[in-house]
Amino acid sequence: MTNNEADYELCFRAENVVLPRGGYFGISAATGGLADDHDVLHLLTTSLHTAQQGGQQISTDEQQKLSQEYQEYQKKLEQQKEEYRKEHPDEVSTQMSMTE
Repeated sequence: MTNNEADYELCFRAENVVLPRGGYFGISAATGGLADDHDVLHLLTTSLHTAQQGGQQISTDEQQKLSQEYQEYQKKLEQQKEEYRKEHPDEVSTQMSMTE
């Protein structure tokens, strides 16, 4: 890392990614229990369908399935964060005092 804003480190690149029709693209980043900052500097997407064509709507069953998966992931993430806090109380209290 440098102080030069023109310098950056490419951490991920994906080409020829095909999403299902009506699918979504998202970006997330995490470093476990520690707080960190991630910036997306450039994201370019294109659509194979015009606005008039529209996309296929996702079924209610699929929406429920994805919602359930997301909730399970969130629960697991919260459990991992709590475990980290218990295993590293000194680091957590240091971070808390830095943000106050």
